Amino acid sequence: MKKGSDVPMKKNEERFEPDFSEDSAEKKAKEVIEISKAEYEHLKEQDKLAKRYLSSLHQIQADFENFRRIAEKNKEHYIKYGNENIIKKLIRINDDLIRAVQMAKSPKDENITLNDYETLHAGLRMIQENLSRLLDSEGVKPINAKGKPFDPYEHEVMYVEDTTGVPDNTCLEELENGYYFKDKVIRPSKVKVSRYNKQKSEEISV
Repeated sequence: MKKGSDVPMKKNEERFEPDFSEDSAEKKAKEVIEISKAEYEHLKEQDKLAKRYLSSLHQIQADFENFRRIAEKNKEHYIKYGNENIIKKLIRINDDLIRAVQMAKSPKDENITLNDYETLHAGLRMIQENLSRLLDSEGVKPINAKGKPFDPYEHEVMYVEDTTGVPDNTCLEELENGYYFKDKVIRPSKVKVSRYNKQKSEEISV
């Protein structure tokens, strides 16, 4: 008996030597692999499971695309209405200019000549018109409530007045202008509305 890895062989017994050559590996790869029915059924189940996972992955991808579209829509909404607070401040300035123009029409100080007031009035009107054009270019439009039926979305009631000559709930006077910013009411008009007085109307007709 030899030392090391040598093992005594029995009579008529051949030594097995593994073949690690590339040709042998290719041959084995081309061989048909036989499996049991149970293994085949197991592989079928694994295939179904893989398809379900793939379908779920497609659904997740579709949900992500929907989320991305919603995020883009929200971003567009923010861009569209992002300057709303600034617009509200500009409206207040516009209100002040409108009041100043109206006050300048009636001079009361004897030390100020009519010509001075006319110049002031003309200058203030120019500023107010320029600011109104700026607001208009930014999508700000006045509501113009006078003479229209009351609409709680556009109008805020400040006073109610008994009337006989106009229908019920008609805006008689606009006490403070209301405004749209694009397609949204950012400030309703403060109005005085009518309340039809049937008794008073009958007394007048008699």
